[in-house]
Amino acid sequence: MQDDTKGASSELPEGPPGYLLACAIVDSDDAERAVTDLNANGFSRESVAVLQGKEGASALRNRGSHGTLVHRLASRFNEFAGATDDFVRHHIELAEEGQHIVLVALPSGDSHEAERVWEILKLHNAHEGVVAGVGTSYELPEHTT
Repeated sequence: MQDDTKGASSELPEGPPGYLLACAIVDSDDAERAVTDLNANGFSRESVAVLQGKEGASALRNRGSHGTLVHRLASRFNEFAGATDDFVRHHIELAEEGQHIVLVALPSGDSHEAERVWEILKLHNAHEGVVAGVGTSYELPEHTT
């Protein structure tokens, strides 16, 4: 399910994303502000999706069996993180608990870009950050040391 978060789309992007950043945000207002900030920092409506609740968990669990952006991003997250399926299972659990799972299609596997996005999301109480892409998946630090 796409949460009704402004700036997040259910339209299919041009081509599948090569890399994704996924995280959880508890509060709806925080999730909406995070998406607004991502949009203001150059991430289009088509590159951000929000999953939440049983439908969001189902989109992650079913590995994107439908054609919407949300399902395609969920599919790519599952595909990329396959070797470390714990990431996916944990985000499914968080979605089922009612948290907002924010998925951001990254333009490249550049770690600086992922860090930039993660810093934006952490301003809005994001946690459980993961980057997944072709041949890689890793957790993002909760706190800057």
